Amino acid sequence: MKLLLGLIFSYVLGSFPTAYIIAKKMKNVDIRHFGSGNVGATNAARLIGYRAGSLVLLIDVLKGLLPATCIAQICSSGLETISPSQVSCLYGLAAFIGHNWSCFLGFKGGKGVATAAGVFLGVIPDAVLIAGGAWIIVVFATRYVSLGSILAAVAIPVLAIILNKPPEIVLISVLISSAVVYRHKSNINRLIHGAENKLRRRS
Repeated sequence: MKLLLGLIFSYVLGSFPTAYIIAKKMKNVDIRHFGSGNVGATNAARLIGYRAGSLVLLIDVLKGLLPATCIAQICSSGLETISPSQVSCLYGLAAFIGHNWSCFLGFKGGKGVATAAGVFLGVIPDAVLIAGGAWIIVVFATRYVSLGSILAAVAIPVLAIILNKPPEIVLISVLISSAVVYRHKSNINRLIHGAENKLRRRS
């Protein structure tokens, strides 16, 4: 029962529509109808400013990190049939699913990059440091946030294998990273045709 309650709580926490709520509070707009329409930090930064976008980013990362660490630790204590690492992966996946298919937004949501980063910080932090560094370099060089996110997502499962992580971590990295790339299919199409939006330089 404790395991199930933790799983449900992780999904609900992941479902918290950060960008939607902050855009509503600050600009009284529905972020889903502006910019890219994505309920995430990049669209929030473009619509309501970089400070608000940074706040969205931080909260969305925590939505993935907390289920994969604190909540998993609490709910895995005393369990013998499933390891703490497996609980972390399971709860992290639930939070990621919540962000992308939020129960508060009609089972629609964002693209999951920030929440995925939070999950990976909890279960495979060394790979995140490498992939995060690559993300910074790509975004700084090209100003395409989507390109950096896609390449970082592809790198995570590769790094999980290279770093010889347990099977559950390799599996969760493949599942989440594949979903992140799939959710960016429209961005990939725009990148191919040279129509993708670049991150504006701050004046």
